[in-house]
Amino acid sequence: MNGFIYDLDGVIALTEEIHKEAFDLAFSGFKIDMSKYNWDKDFAGKGHRYIINTVFGESPANDRLIDMWVYRYQMIAHKAKPVNGVLKYIKSKGVPGIIATGSSRKSAEIILRKFSINLPLVSMEDVPYPKPDPGLFLLASKRIDIDPEYCIVFEDSIYGIRAAKSAGMKVIALLTTSGREHILRENPDMIINDFTELISTNVSYPQFDER
Repeated sequence: MNGFIYDLDGVIALTEEIHKEAFDLAFSGFKIDMSKYNWDKDFAGKGHRYIINTVFGESPANDRLIDMWVYRYQMIAHKAKPVNGVLKYIKSKGVPGIIATGSSRKSAEIILRKFSINLPLVSMEDVPYPKPDPGLFLLASKRIDIDPEYCIVFEDSIYGIRAAKSAGMKVIALLTTSGREHILRENPDMIINDFTELISTNVSYPQFDER
């Protein structure tokens, strides 16, 4: 039996624009120059702490800034739409599945409730380090009692793909956040546009070594 591990942002839900909107709302009164950044290129999929540290510089006060951003996000997270085909796909799977997200648990639960997804969840509060550290995915595999080498991770971000690879897992990469050229550099085991490509009995999944 194999295990399926799903990232949340960009895999379950299309949330990048919502995160950006929440950032703008949270820091509209701050004197920061965002014109030197390209959000899609510089920040998409890289997590709250990386973005806050990049924009404001590393500081103990950044925990408070992250809280401000997350609070604004949670106010508008209901706007999120599911990735095409994902809800049907999850419901069709007869194998253990789990959500592993670098977002906060509360933010993730808002999305999961909205989409009526009833899967176990591991979030940023459960591990000491963010992606590309593999800890989040290793914990997820432990929670569903499937060895890492028999897990398939669905990811959309560069850091997420690196984390899954470091954990010794297979990776199916979605082109919802990063371009194909950037994704190819990370050598995922499979690339899809969305889950409609997997809703078929003829899909060939990444192959595992024989036990």
